[in-house]
Amino acid sequence: MAMIAKAPRTRPALLAPLALLAPLALLVACAQPASEQAEPPADMPEREGTSESVIPAEFKALGTEPFWALTSTGSGTTRTLRYSTPENIDGTQVEVEDETAEAKTRRVTGTLGEDALTLTLAVGQCSDGMSDRVYPFTAQLVLGDQTFRGCARPAES
Repeated sequence: MAMIAKAPRTRPALLAPLALLAPLALLVACAQPASEQAEPPADMPEREGTSESVIPAEFKALGTEPFWALTSTGSGTTRTLRYSTPENIDGTQVEVEDETAEAKTRRVTGTLGEDALTLTLAVGQCSDGMSDRVYPFTAQLVLGDQTFRGCARPAES
């Protein structure tokens, strides 16, 4: 006669604490990593539901590979937006045509020479991929038919 091995019996009392941890494990597994959560910087007040943006009108946006930067200073009629690259360190002035600001976004449109330009900034942690610096905003620059991604920060920081 052949012997069949039986699995040892587990005691229900030992499994009870594990059953209590199962919902917690599911919550942890579904949570977003802190690096993907789009929260405004700690020093900027939350203004959800208003047309005032937590992204300031004066900012510096930049990208790598290829390197580019857009710097905005001033406001109203004294507003300037300058696009620069390693080949053009002094930069070229952008003619700003429109700007919209919502609670967690800012979009600037204009022209750079013959090319249409749209810069969209959004609240969200961003790394330039070249340094350890973490920026409070993401940036997307559409220049003519090319799209570039980067990061942004307030001009004063």
